[in-house]
Amino acid sequence: MSYAPSYKLDIPSYLSIEYPLRVKDISKAIKMVGGSTKISQCFIDPEMKLQLKLRPGDPYSHPVNSSKITSDENVLFRLRIPKRIMDKHTGDVQSALEECEKEGKKYYAEAVGMISKTYRFRALADFQMIMKRSPFMQQFESSLNSGNLDQIKHLSASIQQDFAQKQKYTNTNMDFPPLVRYARADVPFNYRYSGNLLLDERGEWQNKAVKLHTIFVHWGEKPPRTFDPLLQEEYDKAVRDYTTLKDTVPERLANESPVFYFLECMKLLRKLFEMKPVWLRRHIYWMLPEKFRTQLRYALPYVAYTTTKGPWRQSFIKFGYDPSKNPEAALFQVEAFRSNRSHVSDSNVKRMLDKKEDVFIIPETLYQYLDDFSNPKSELNGMNIGKVPRQFFFDGENPTSAVSFQIGDIMDKDVKKIIRSANIEHTCHEGSGWFDWVTICQLRAVIKYKMRCINEGKPILETRVVELSQRTQFSKNQYVHIRSDSDNEDDRDAYGEEDEDTDENENEDEEVDENGNGNEGGDEDENENENEEEESTNTKGKTNQDGKKCQGKDEDLLTRLEKYNPKSRHVIEGLEALIKQEDLESN
Repeated sequence: MSYAPSYKLDIPSYLSIEYPLRVKDISKAIKMVGGSTKISQCFIDPEMKLQLKLRPGDPYSHPVNSSKITSDENVLFRLRIPKRIMDKHTGDVQSALEECEKEGKKYYAEAVGMISKTYRFRALADFQMIMKRSPFMQQFESSLNSGNLDQIKHLSASIQQDFAQKQKYTNTNMDFPPLVRYARADVPFNYRYSGNLLLDERGEWQNKAVKLHTIFVHWGEKPPRTFDPLLQEEYDKAVRDYTTLKDTVPERLANESPVFYFLECMKLLRKLFEMKPVWLRRHIYWMLPEKFRTQLRYALPYVAYTTTKGPWRQSFIKFGYDPSKNPEAALFQVEAFRSNRSHVSDSNVKRMLDKKEDVFIIPETLYQYLDDFSNPKSELNGMNIGKVPRQFFFDGENPTSAVSFQIGDIMDKDVKKIIRSANIEHTCHEGSGWFDWVTICQLRAVIKYKMRCINEGKPILETRVVELSQRTQFSKNQYVHIRSDSDNEDDRDAYGEEDEDTDENENEDEEVDENGNGNEGGDEDENENENEEEESTNTKGKTNQDGKKCQGKDEDLLTRLEKYNPKSRHVIEGLEALIKQEDLESN
């Protein structure tokens, strides 16, 4: 057995440069990559890279950047092979060496160096712009680049003169300095161009996404009694597909199909809207069995519509039901608040369930069905209708992951007290619904104060809660705002701030995540400004929903008069018709 020859590796270290051009002049090739000085610095600085300039003398030549490959295992050999054999194999060194070994021909091999770094130029060359014939660049070179002060002054004066003259654009060569860079990519990039997938060859729209056909109703419009007629075809097709599945596959498999989930989800939604005519989407999501939740976004437009503004915004309302005509819908009104806390995601709730934590509760607006929920043989339990996580409700003690609440489901005792003492109006207003505006201001102030204390870890002061609950006083049809000296910080809490921004981005093809959660499900206010501006108590210049001027400034004057001149109290009480409820309603 013969052993491979051994070589001493006590040899110098070299750099390897894979040149992307055909080299005829070695000195010129070295100059194009920065010269011998630049190459020598690469031994010292391990992070240094080389740049290949196609025009070394031109400062505006865009270079090709190198990539650096580091290795300690490459050895540079000097080989001497008979010319006859090399010509026979047309320069293929490996084949020539194999023949020398096979035929016993002598050849010479010597290790002359170790290659620790290899510089490659495999990026695309940037676009080049030659400025030899540019008068401006010639003047620029002779002034700024040369440091000639007189020439620099002359260049500055010529630029000012050009700006002073009226310039008319002509489609000719515009003499200006070249861009520092033209292309955005350093390396070749496969764009995988396949044309516009949403347009066909004739330019017609080819979007295959399912259109939800959700009906949005503006305030004052008559509510729809049924779904969009375009959805009837989809429903009929779903019924036919499910019938076909039952005839072709076992019923067990047919009942695991998406079309069955869709039809069953629609049945469950109809049952839920029979129980309560107004729902928040996220509550519906958790009331449904888990396997049907993916079909919520498709089934919901068949049973309910939604509103863009008003006291029931961000909720879904049963077809044919008009909450503005039914005073019992007051408890279904929605109040939305900004929150700077991260929301509890569905995955977090599921982890709580895996830990056997007590998560689910029954909303108070469904308390009339408590017996059905507790009866294992009831229709609700037969349909596997669930409950809602407690994190979606406001109890005044624990953090909440929601920002929208139905008034009837708020569990905070102070808010409940305000609601119990509230007066239901004879007509429904867009801003306050069936409640009087003072009640809305009170509950908003209390909720905001408690929510802020919970989020910031501060104690909730009972005296402050009482103060916020009594900041307005009802006397017949007038509302007088009673201010104290400590009201400066929380003036905005007295009236609350109606969140009118959350619905403006709603559209018919609303975005819904894979779990069926819409904008209400915790993402609706991510883009809200957390540093909300304080609302001034001076409402002069604002108009209410009836187009009348607000009397906030007059109210403030009366309050001050009562404070500093108690003897004039009878004068104030005589001005009972001065301030009315709707005059205090803000936009």
